[in-house]
Amino acid sequence: MIRGKSDMATAEPSRSLLPAITPRIATAPLGSSRLQTVPKRYEETKPVVIQGHAHRMIIGIGHELQRRSMEMSEVERLRGIREAEQAVWAQAEQIKAEAVQRAKEESRLDQEKLLKKVSKAQEKALKEEALRVEMAMQKLAIEQVKQERLEAEQRLKDALTEKEKEFTKRLSEAVSGARKEEQNAAAKKASDIEKITKTN
Repeated sequence: MIRGKSDMATAEPSRSLLPAITPRIATAPLGSSRLQTVPKRYEETKPVVIQGHAHRMIIGIGHELQRRSMEMSEVERLRGIREAEQAVWAQAEQIKAEAVQRAKEESRLDQEKLLKKVSKAQEKALKEEALRVEMAMQKLAIEQVKQERLEAEQRLKDALTEKEKEFTKRLSEAVSGARKEEQNAAAKKASDIEKITKTN
């Protein structure tokens, strides 16, 4: 279990936790020259025992302080790692957002360039098609005019030929009629002359 600084403060040794190390010295009544108890060896006296117990407690407290210090260091280390991870993730999210925004902007610019290119290509194709259609119409119109002129010339030739034939026919009829009239007139004149000669 991880403890805070308040627990560390309470972990310090206090005077109430350590037993009193002041030895109780057996004293003889004043004026008495004989010892009341048998003296013990120094290692068996209470101050030595208390001192050893105090040393063990101090070592235990030191171990506890070291353990808590290591736990706090681990907590700080984990907190530092967690904060570093959060900072890295925040930076990564920022970089990601900037990259996405940059990609969107580049995509928009690419789309605009592509649209302009396609629009120019379509405009060029439309102009070429319009020019081709116009040239085809002009050629067709020229062909039609040429055909109509040829047809008109042919009709004029046919009309002239027809008129020439009609004129030739009328001329021939007129010549024939004139010849008949001349023949009739000559025959009549000859008949008149013959009548005159017979009467004489």
